[in-house]
Amino acid sequence: SYDNIYFWNTEYTSFGEQTKITKYSYKNGKIEPQASASILGTLNNDYSLDEYKGNLRLVITKENSGFGIIPFTERIPNVQRSESENALYILDKDLKVVGKIEELAKGEYIKSARFMGDMAYFVTFRQTDPLFSADVSDPTNPKILGYLKIPGFSEYLHPFVNGLLFGLGQDADEKSGGIRGLKMSMFDISDSGNVKEIAKNIYRDGRYSQSDAEYDRKAITIDADKNIIGFSISAYDESRNRNYKKYVVYGFDKEKGFYEKFSYDFSSISMYYGYYMRGVYIGDYFYIVPTDI
Repeated sequence: SYDNIYFWNTEYTSFGEQTKITKYSYKNGKIEPQASASILGTLNNDYSLDEYKGNLRLVITKENSGFGIIPFTERIPNVQRSESENALYILDKDLKVVGKIEELAKGEYIKSARFMGDMAYFVTFRQTDPLFSADVSDPTNPKILGYLKIPGFSEYLHPFVNGLLFGLGQDADEKSGGIRGLKMSMFDISDSGNVKEIAKNIYRDGRYSQSDAEYDRKAITIDADKNIIGFSISAYDESRNRNYKKYVVYGFDKEKGFYEKFSYDFSSISMYYGYYMRGVYIGDYFYIVPTDI
């Protein structure tokens, strides 16, 4: 954040996974330890944490019973294994819990999260994709306002314009949870208590379609003002019995949904198939940069 740096690491213990968080300030260029805490469970990635008005907000998944923030010096009690569940915590400047919502989406896992000012949005998944919206404006009393349940899940969430939230992930079978192809979603979050999926695009041109952008934020280029959403797609073409990789740039319109602005198939240049693709724009030109790093 502007004032602090947070480090965390996960340890595997007999009672389950535990995440330790340590907070350092760097005011005037001087790094000083501030506080530490231990949490039962694991963080999905650094989008699962956010500092806001001096508080640290986070969403976490655990495999075992016994959610809680535990001082390093306190002995952790033995707990019984149970199905996964999730929680939202708000910690003060000393990493003490001031607000929490526990036992969320049992049997599911956090797949993506975004904290946006007084609101938090996060996706859990097992067979369908609940997108939760939470009011975190009062740190001592966070509230789930609603959730939207749709097939599949979003691995990445990105604020768009005019109360919209973009999601990229996988479509999935509602009964088995088996993935069925790369999926783009656009959510209307203007009414936080009634989030809606107003557009989707499921990439079915080839089996096992996926994108590096599902796991690497640097692999997606989004500029809502320029109406650009760019990323690479990898898939298997059964008709030609080959893998291929292409880069696509989409735009979004509330009336017609997602539409393709540009695409380029790199599979004709075989050396580029295993490469990572980066999209950048300069002025009126868009550049695709393949790299094996």
